[in-house]
Amino acid sequence: MQRPIVFLATSDPKFESMAINAILGTKHCARPAHDLDQAYRALSEGAENISLAVVDVTRGQFGRQLLRALNGARPDFPILTITDAADPLEFGDLDGLVLMRCEKSAPAEILREEIREMCLESTRASCPA
Repeated sequence: MQRPIVFLATSDPKFESMAINAILGTKHCARPAHDLDQAYRALSEGAENISLAVVDVTRGQFGRQLLRALNGARPDFPILTITDAADPLEFGDLDGLVLMRCEKSAPAEILREEIREMCLESTRASCPA
């Protein structure tokens, strides 16, 4: 049986390393993307196998553009948004998305638990304990 996949979209190498460790700690595979082209390619090559998207919205428009693309392609896609503490996370045009929020400064253990919790709540995925 194939392990579930968590799609990780970030252009921050330090956060990517921490997030991959958190994802692997949930017994999932990580599929990272560093820009929109990589993200679109990864999603087009197997979105049905992705349990959850972790999208960093702290640097520029990459994360926000990706959220809009995900909303257009699959509005039921569960997404954990990574934000700065001061970010109000206002996405009025993305009301249909299943969004949760985690601060970028949170430790890996918190991120791991958020990922595990979102997968458990998702009707599309089941997480290993």
